[in-house]
Amino acid sequence: MSSKHHSLLTIFLIIIIACCCVLGLCYLIYGLPAAPSGYQTPTPSATPTPAPEKTVPDLSEVPFAIDGHTTILPYMDVDSPEFRKTYGTLNIPAKIDEYILLTFDQPVTSYDDAIALDFTIYGEPYHRILKKANYGSDTEYIIYEGRINTSDPATTLTIVFGPKNDVSVDFPWNGSIIECKPVLDRTHADEADTLLHAVYLVPGTPPEIDWDSLTPEQRALEEWLLRHNDPDFVHQYETKLTLHPSYGRETETGATIVTFTEADIQNVPELQPFLTNQNAAVILNRTTYDETTYERTVRSKFMQDSRTFIEINGSYYTMTAVTYEITPWGKL
Repeated sequence: MSSKHHSLLTIFLIIIIACCCVLGLCYLIYGLPAAPSGYQTPTPSATPTPAPEKTVPDLSEVPFAIDGHTTILPYMDVDSPEFRKTYGTLNIPAKIDEYILLTFDQPVTSYDDAIALDFTIYGEPYHRILKKANYGSDTEYIIYEGRINTSDPATTLTIVFGPKNDVSVDFPWNGSIIECKPVLDRTHADEADTLLHAVYLVPGTPPEIDWDSLTPEQRALEEWLLRHNDPDFVHQYETKLTLHPSYGRETETGATIVTFTEADIQNVPELQPFLTNQNAAVILNRTTYDETTYERTVRSKFMQDSRTFIEINGSYYTMTAVTYEITPWGKL
């Protein structure tokens, strides 16, 4: 009975193993069973993420616009193929990083000797009377001038109206300059009905300098340029004086003879070499161009005109002076 029981158990195990083998073989041949009806495998979306909308600059961001006659374009990728196909490569100064593109319609219909213009500067409204600066009837470009600050001639605004709604503007603003210029290349400008403009601020301060990358000579030059643009900067000048033989011209009618004396040495000690060596080249170092000692003793006394001759120990000479401004790269 026990032997019969073991035989049945063995047969049962063999059947189970055989079923497992059959199921494994079916998996290898036919793959996974089908998904339940009504289920769909997700697929990647065929619709790309929408690009952000092109935003139009706010009027407060625009350096210059004419009321009612200006179309401000949205910010665009000017290097994209689509933009290049429509507008080409823009003629914008390399030093300008930020600008706004715009177009004008005809803001002035009658070019009288004086016109009234309503415009904005960074959104602030202005109303100004501008006077015509050119009166020729044979020009396509009409120039008008006025002042942003009516009491300050340093705030003069110049605006030029030309063909294809060309409106070119420049004027000083808070130590910088605001410019508005047509920027299409020749080919696109010829084809356009209305010119595309760029308006931008030209900084009045120098760009940041990477001092660590400069050589000692470049650093000296940049430091001098910064000082040179400072209104309190004192210019350094050097004047080279030389004597030349008179060749007897001191006897001509109208000649003026002046004598070089010890008193002149007291006023300008650098003149001392002339007493012993008339071939010397004397250098006068002065901090300002209108140095009173030099003007009084040298310029007015010895260099009045070409008929002034200098007497030194019985010999006669004329004097010349060449003045240089001292800079890091030498004399100007």
